Amino acid sequence: MTSETTAKHRTTNRRKHATQPTAVDAPLNAIKALVVSLNDLQRQMALAYTPIVQSIIQSGSQDVHEIEHTLDHLFTCAGHPQGLLLFKSLCRYYYGIDPAATAQYVHFYREWYEDAAAVLPAPTFAGGPPLVARAANLKGLGYGG
Repeated sequence: MTSETTAKHRTTNRRKHATQPTAVDAPLNAIKALVVSLNDLQRQMALAYTPIVQSIIQSGSQDVHEIEHTLDHLFTCAGHPQGLLLFKSLCRYYYGIDPAATAQYVHFYREWYEDAAAVLPAPTFAGGPPLVARAANLKGLGYGG
């Protein structure tokens, strides 16, 4: 073989090996697919809860059970930017009704999302800011921190 033929052969072999899935690729691809699905579910949930949160705030509802039930559900989608905005909006509103309960929700949020972000690399969803950056926005709610 000439040196030119040998170089082409090496390049071809590298391409073949680079595109062939490894044993690690399948689980990583499965995890990536789950993350994408979770992100999509959180986005859908945030869209579904948008009118509920708007209704609670616009009507001036004082129904603690309804507000807390909604916050419980929003907590599960607060990892998505839209879900976090709804969670923060309802927390701000609820703070005027029950500051202690609202502080608990913010504490749970920080414990779940900020503590996890401190241990794990900062994940982003759909090109959004890292969870730590989004969580830092809650500090402006007036709860200290």
